[in-house]
Amino acid sequence: ADWWYNQAEVGRSLKDFYAQTANDCGDLEISTKIPPWSLTSFSDIRAHAKRSRHELTGFCQDFEYLDPQTGSEMAIPFPLDVYYIHAPRCWKGWHPRCDNPPPTLELRDAWKALEAVAGIDRTAKRIG
Repeated sequence: ADWWYNQAEVGRSLKDFYAQTANDCGDLEISTKIPPWSLTSFSDIRAHAKRSRHELTGFCQDFEYLDPQTGSEMAIPFPLDVYYIHAPRCWKGWHPRCDNPPPTLELRDAWKALEAVAGIDRTAKRIG
């Protein structure tokens, strides 16, 4: 069911909750996953992670960190805590979108894209 992946609604609920409290997003740790039918290309995986981050934590203030190379304070959009690959591939009958999925990357190549999500894009702190 596609409602399993309704990140926009979860993000709206989190935004409403944080708007009603005195908390900022400093204690928020959100993990999400990319479904196997979306493991279609390096750029698609990175774009999917950015959309997920925007939907789930886009309302949060930028995340500040110290750049280890320059020693300067930097800011990036508030990242996801962990971004997972939900499953390495589709199995017929597992989900309706897996009955006739598009061609997808091998797991090793999909993993390299996830490394870019955390290491280059900083969309997530960790991957799994």
